[in-house]
Amino acid sequence: MDALGWLFCELSRLDEAQAALGEALALARAAGERKEEARATRDLGNVFLSPSRLGQAREHYERYLAISREIGNRRSEGFALHCLADLSAEERDAAVAERRYAEALALRREIGHRDGEAETLVAGGAHLARQGREDEACADLDAALVIARELSLPHVEFLATAQLATLPGGDVTAALAALAAHEGHTEMQEAMDARFLLWQATRDPAHLAEARRLLDFIVVYTPPDCRESMLANVRLHREIAAAAREQGLPLACIPDHGRAAAPGPPGGVARTR
Repeated sequence: MDALGWLFCELSRLDEAQAALGEALALARAAGERKEEARATRDLGNVFLSPSRLGQAREHYERYLAISREIGNRRSEGFALHCLADLSAEERDAAVAERRYAEALALRREIGHRDGEAETLVAGGAHLARQGREDEACADLDAALVIARELSLPHVEFLATAQLATLPGGDVTAALAALAAHEGHTEMQEAMDARFLLWQATRDPAHLAEARRLLDFIVVYTPPDCRESMLANVRLHREIAAAAREQGLPLACIPDHGRAAAPGPPGGVARTR
C-alpha cells in the first residue's frame, strides 16, 4: 500500500494517496514494523505538504523524525531533517530552514549517504540563492553537481544546473543539456521546478509554458478545498502562477474545475526512493 500511495502522490492524486498511505500506516503499526511506519508517516507528510496543509505536514515530519531516532535509523533521520527544512522554507522561516538543512547535511555526510548529501546540497543551495547569498549558493550547488555526476543522479544534476543558470556566471548551455538528457527521468515536482528556473534564466516562454502545464496537472488532482491555498502558499506554485498570468499564460485549470479537465501527465519514469 505504501508503494501505491507513493505512486498516487507522484501523480498528484492526493486523496487516493492519503487513503493508501493511511492504510499502509495502520498496517505497519499493527504489525510493529517501525521502519515501514516511519516511511508511511513521511510519505503522508509529503501528501500534506503539496496542497499547503503545513500543520499536518509538520505533525507527520516530526513524528517521522521521532520514530527514526527511536529505532536508530540515521538514514531516515537525515530524510526527516531534510523534510523539516523544506517545510520551514515553505513557512518562510529562513533561519530555521537553513539550520535544518545544515543538520541534515552534516548527518548525511557523517553516515556516508552521498545521494542524500547531494539532494540536501541542492535544496540548501536553492534556499541560499533565494536569500540573495549567491556565492554560498554556488558553492553548495557545485558540490552537489560533483556528486551527481559521480553517482549518476539525474534529478540532482537537472536541478543544480538549472539553479546555477539563474545565478551570476551561470551556464545556461549546461542547464539546457541537462534538460535534454534528464527531464524524462525526474519526478514531476523536480521537472516543474527546473523548467521554471530555466524560464528565469532564459526567458524562453516554452519553459514557463511547460512549468504551467505541470502545475495545471497538480491543481486538478488537488482536493478542491486545498486548491486556493496551494496556489497562494506553496512558493513554487505561487511564483509559476504569477509569472504565467504576467506573460498571458494563465492556468488552464482554474480551482473549480473537475478532474475531467486535467491535462495529460508528464512523461518519464520517477526515480526509485
